[in-house]
Amino acid sequence: MKRLVLVRHGEPACGKGIFYGRKDVELSSRGKEESKKVVEILKNLEITKIFSSPLRRCLYTALELSKVTGIDIEVVEVLQELDFGKWTGKSWEELSKYPEFWRIYEEETFSAPDGESLGDLKQRVRQFLRAFEKEKQGNYVCFTHSGVIRTFFLLLFSLPIKFFFNIEVSYLHFFVFEFFEDGIVLLKHWNTQSLSF
Repeated sequence: MKRLVLVRHGEPACGKGIFYGRKDVELSSRGKEESKKVVEILKNLEITKIFSSPLRRCLYTALELSKVTGIDIEVVEVLQELDFGKWTGKSWEELSKYPEFWRIYEEETFSAPDGESLGDLKQRVRQFLRAFEKEKQGNYVCFTHSGVIRTFFLLLFSLPIKFFFNIEVSYLHFFVFEFFEDGIVLLKHWNTQSLSF
């Protein structure tokens, strides 16, 4: 059995409610402090491999875990957040007033100006899952973003894109999937700060 522990990055330094997308922002002091607590929990897991998005808000916690476990990080480009193009850096409050904004979560082919669509994001996550199929049994930890975690859920359980925002994804919480040899995928933990196996 393979276990995939997804972890959303910590609180960004520039505050909540902003569409950072591919913008490479640091964690806030709170985000860094809470990362230490996550590392304390994860270090007790027999980790086979650590994956991370290349963006600093994910790499920070991945590097801290790597230091205490001695396990190298595999940086995976496809685990980056959705590219919001010209909407990058704008607030939820600002964008949600416009009907055009909601199209990105209703139509898989629609994207922000100069950005990518949720269909593009699904292709990237699907690419990771295909590669993950080749990994041996063990415990895998993956530091990534809320959009990516939501997309894992949609793909693994064959849900339509309209359920994208029906999934709560909090900073530095765990989302655990177990993959069995017969093809069954079990959702073991969702949006929790504790692990029990």
